[in-house]
Amino acid sequence: MRHSSWVRTSLVLCTLAFGSTTLHAAPLGTAFTHKGEYKPGGTAVTGVYDFQLVLFNVATLGTAISGVTRENVAVTQGNFTVEIDYTAAPFTAATQYWLETRVRLGTSTGAFTTLAPRQKLNAVPYALNVRTLPPGIVTGTNIAPNAVGPAAILDNSITATDIGTNAVGLTEINPTQVQRRVTGTCPAGQSLRAIAQDGTVTCDAGSTIAWRLLGNAGTNPATHFLGTMDNQPLHLRVNNQPVLRLEPNPISPNIIGGNAANFVLPGVRGAAIGGGGVPTNTIQISAWKGRIG
Repeated sequence: MRHSSWVRTSLVLCTLAFGSTTLHAAPLGTAFTHKGEYKPGGTAVTGVYDFQLVLFNVATLGTAISGVTRENVAVTQGNFTVEIDYTAAPFTAATQYWLETRVRLGTSTGAFTTLAPRQKLNAVPYALNVRTLPPGIVTGTNIAPNAVGPAAILDNSITATDIGTNAVGLTEINPTQVQRRVTGTCPAGQSLRAIAQDGTVTCDAGSTIAWRLLGNAGTNPATHFLGTMDNQPLHLRVNNQPVLRLEPNPISPNIIGGNAANFVLPGVRGAAIGGGGVPTNTIQISAWKGRIG
């Protein structure tokens, strides 16, 4: 069997089509056209035949990398045309391959006859550019939206030297996923309240919504207070030890100071305990029975 140079011609046309910017609506697949001649014993036959086209990475023997079967292919005066699709997997690296052709009559269900030798698949001159594209040849208009995903980028394939100055700007960044470096600052004595996606900050002087260690100014007793908003006691500590407990009550709160064991009985309101304590090796409870009602 002799393969014509049509294999190379078909691959050239495929390569040129991939470079076109008008095919985004209908992207090319991984199939290519193979045209050959089948002349058993030197005779150009005409009829219907089945073909197996098997891919190897060695000229003889070896293990098949991939293969396709095309049945009932019309052969006219020895010429035939088939479409082959090995997917893109075998061609992700620059590996040399050979094509082995096997044939049988289209009316047969028997074994295929392997034709020799295998056909070496050579690179097409234009296809070589796909491996090393000249600088600046691929622009945003050449790449369809979502054409390049994480699976298409190998680890460490893009480094800092591959990214030009200002190559990635705000228009290329999804603001819901990427936070820019913080560039804003706050004056002395103010706190950082919020950070925007673009790195700017919102400052808080602390005079209206926080109590400062150096004191506050412009406070309003009607709206500004030190305390809680729920129905729970407020504890004050010194050296992480309880010294004062304020218990809420709708009529009058209980003020309990001194030892942490001090308490007032349930139902008591307006009680005030200012001291008491527990000497070493003794137990003492200070309680205010108070007035109820």
